[in-house]
Amino acid sequence: MAIAITLMAFYPAFAESESQSQTLPTDGGTLEVKLSNGKIVLGNLTTLRADFINPQTQEVQEHIDWSLKISKDGKTVWGPSQISHSSVGSLENLKFEFKESGTYTLEFGIEGVLFQPITPEKVAFDVYVGDAQDLGIPLDLPDWVNNSMQWYQEGLISENELIAAIQYLVREGIIKID
Repeated sequence: MAIAITLMAFYPAFAESESQSQTLPTDGGTLEVKLSNGKIVLGNLTTLRADFINPQTQEVQEHIDWSLKISKDGKTVWGPSQISHSSVGSLENLKFEFKESGTYTLEFGIEGVLFQPITPEKVAFDVYVGDAQDLGIPLDLPDWVNNSMQWYQEGLISENELIAAIQYLVREGIIKID
């Protein structure tokens, strides 16, 4: 049972999915940005949250000057916003309506920390919206994956062998871990 739960985490976020979050560093490494989203339902507003994190302390960094641009298939669909300031270091109630299936890129720009200008840095997040079929993601894993799971459940292969199979899937890009 634990294996099935673990494997569910490998699939990207789709419309009608539960909340997701990703953390990535800015391209200059000054901050890490954690993007979280509520349940995505096409045509409805989705609540987004961004936390600007100090990579040394792993705490939310106060006083950030930021901007946001949202693109779909390489075309800007919202923004870029003007530079704004967050005194608390978190944007807790951003709202965006994902109107169609596809891959959306949310790009944050950072231009100041603690009232000090910095060389502009960016970080971009991909958010997958829609059905897996709409996005061109294969719905079926290779047969040997199902066999490996069954063999593990039956005690025919070890946990290390199962982990090696999962690592192969990640390395080959068959499954993605966020």
